[in-house]
Amino acid sequence: MEPREGSAEARGGGPAADGGGGVAGSAASWWRRARESGGGRWIREYWPPPRRHVLVAAGVLALAGWLLWRTCGLAGCPNVEVLTAYQPGNAPVVLDRAGGEVARLSPVSRELVALEGLPDVVAEAFMAVEDRRFREHGGVDWRRVVGSLLANVRAGGVEQGGSTITMQLARNVFPDRLPGQERTLRRKLLEVRVAREIEDHFTKDEILELYLNHIYFGGPIYGIETAARHYFGVGASGLDLAQAATLAAMPKAPNSYDPRDHPERARERRDLVLSLMVAQGRVDSAAAAGARDRRIRTVRRRPPPERGPSSAPYFVRAVRRSLEARLGDALYTRPYRIHTTLDPSAQAAAESALTRQLRAIERGAYGRPGGGTYYGAPDAVGPEGTRYLQGAVVVLDADSGDV
Repeated sequence: MEPREGSAEARGGGPAADGGGGVAGSAASWWRRARESGGGRWIREYWPPPRRHVLVAAGVLALAGWLLWRTCGLAGCPNVEVLTAYQPGNAPVVLDRAGGEVARLSPVSRELVALEGLPDVVAEAFMAVEDRRFREHGGVDWRRVVGSLLANVRAGGVEQGGSTITMQLARNVFPDRLPGQERTLRRKLLEVRVAREIEDHFTKDEILELYLNHIYFGGPIYGIETAARHYFGVGASGLDLAQAATLAAMPKAPNSYDPRDHPERARERRDLVLSLMVAQGRVDSAAAAGARDRRIRTVRRRPPPERGPSSAPYFVRAVRRSLEARLGDALYTRPYRIHTTLDPSAQAAAESALTRQLRAIERGAYGRPGGGTYYGAPDAVGPEGTRYLQGAVVVLDADSGDV
């Protein structure tokens, strides 16, 4: 049938004339009418090809950025539900120069505790020094980020960090995706993204409880309960204000603020935590003053046992200290295989020679020795050292310098 004059088809309004149905057809029709009415000249004048190219590029970049944000860098966001069951990796293995096992560094020590079972001063101390606006932000404290950025620019280096409690939790639980040693914009943005995921899945109290149970306190010590027993010999529920502030001072640099190894440094940072608590209204000044007047008293250290056939305990302890200084909590997040220069034959020969010499000295081979008898004392060597006769042997390879 021939189309009648004046019909939609005759006026050019049909599907074919409009360039197809739906959105595409409407867009084509609009573009044709814009060109016929002079709108095309306006677009060409005010949006010449260079500007249009910039606009398109900006749109593509915005879309790519949104996709990267949603997918955590295309690798997929980590499953934050594992937070409730997370445990760090297996014990690292120390190997000798031939690849034989010397020792397994002790596994991570952790005991979980509920937030409601802790004194209020514990949570308040950590929030005061680590994240004062923890209950106000959504995982990222933008005010702190800007302040830290300005402070770092003025200092010409990294003087302050902007990580919140939620961001620290993300970094502790997903070290493979968020390696602490990697200081890049990509890692920081991913950390922000994972923190937002955590905030979307857990309440503030749940996040704080997870943080306190996962935070690293040096060595194989994770979590507030284990730290309280390790340093003060009490459960976390028995911590007082001074002890809580001492532990809250440690996460920034656990080995540097260890109250046993660096009591003066730990006391200074503890007092800073107490000052922040007063300034933020978390504790009254009288209670803080009383806590400042107290000495830091820790219980006797119990070195974590080395699992496995350790034939060189002092060597292994030195290896542990060196690795903790370099890797921090990352040392205990995966089953590393640590290759060393230890020669088992030379180790056995050195220990045998030293033992013979020490016993000869104590028998009076070089005159009557003073002090106690090393081999007759049940507690000859303890965590705090010994008053008895000691000896050491250091063997170096003259060519390579290997110990």
